[in-house]
Amino acid sequence: MRHGYWVDIYKIRDEILQCLNKCGIDYTEAKEAPPTTYSNRIGDNGGIAMICEDVYHPSLPTSFCTPYGKLKIVGSNGSFFRNASGKKVDAFLNEMTVNFGLVPIDSDADSKPYPAIAITRVPWRASKQKIALPIFVAFVGSSTWEEEAKAKRVFRNVQKSRQKAKNR
Repeated sequence: MRHGYWVDIYKIRDEILQCLNKCGIDYTEAKEAPPTTYSNRIGDNGGIAMICEDVYHPSLPTSFCTPYGKLKIVGSNGSFFRNASGKKVDAFLNEMTVNFGLVPIDSDADSKPYPAIAITRVPWRASKQKIALPIFVAFVGSSTWEEEAKAKRVFRNVQKSRQKAKNR
């Protein structure tokens, strides 16, 4: 898994939070943490997927699905969005679709119980090619310590890269 993939994920997360603020949608801040390695995994094909876990706003993304598992965008303890009226949600989705080429992904209840969205374009990449659609994979049982260690290492490396970028 290339480092640039993770940098893109965290940059997209920042863009999502900025867009939520711009559209006037209040959200519960999620603490940045390594991916939860035991759920919501996708294959390592370069795809970027998000799931929408909020029952009241099923079209707003709450987490990324990565090859190492679920990475929170917003929310804690089931609390995600407040005051997300239809107009605000539509404005958010329109802006995100224009910038990131959002595409709904068909549901497969065995591996992905929530509605999902794929990101098909990353505007800051030199190559404007469309990104491959993510493939959800079923994961049975708890993750191994090696996968958890990889996820934590990736998280630390991306945090260091982000800190260097902020200090410039």
